[in-house]
Amino acid sequence: MRKLNKTLSNVALLFGILAALSCLSISLILYGMFCSVMGMILSIIVIFQRTKYFDGTKWNHPSIIAMFLSSVPILYLITIIFIFKDRA
Repeated sequence: MRKLNKTLSNVALLFGILAALSCLSISLILYGMFCSVMGMILSIIVIFQRTKYFDGTKWNHPSIIAMFLSSVPILYLITIIFIFKDRA
């Protein structure tokens, strides 16, 4: 089970990094949102599995970092919406 959690953590971290990098160009935001959703889902699965087996999850665990990075495109999109909502 630990090997599966480690693999899922690394995949979630990869999706999180891809999601954060998608904010460099507005044309990539759709792919970034997909990576964001996948990163969040995988991070939540890993955190729930670690909680189930009473493993502590520190703040610098790859799944926590992946969850943070996966939230970047969502916050980016919300910021763009609020900035440009009065201009339309």
